[in-house]
Amino acid sequence: MQILSLPHNPPFAYAVFKTFVMCELVGGEFQPNSETIASAYFGLNELPPMAEEKNTPAQVELCFQAHHSNKPWITQFD
Repeated sequence: MQILSLPHNPPFAYAVFKTFVMCELVGGEFQPNSETIASAYFGLNELPPMAEEKNTPAQVELCFQAHHSNKPWITQFD
């Protein structure tokens, strides 16, 4: 869980907490909507350009590290 106003995140006018949760795809298919027009999976070195005011490459890298770790991660709080 990260607080958006801390130095490792871009400046933001409101108090926003970011939570990253590991999920498992169990079925269904993506439906374009008002927030997201497409869905795809990428390797860490294959990421498309990102809206870094929403998520940073460092945050994505942290998620990859947690996913590929062979031991449980302890929840991190800012």
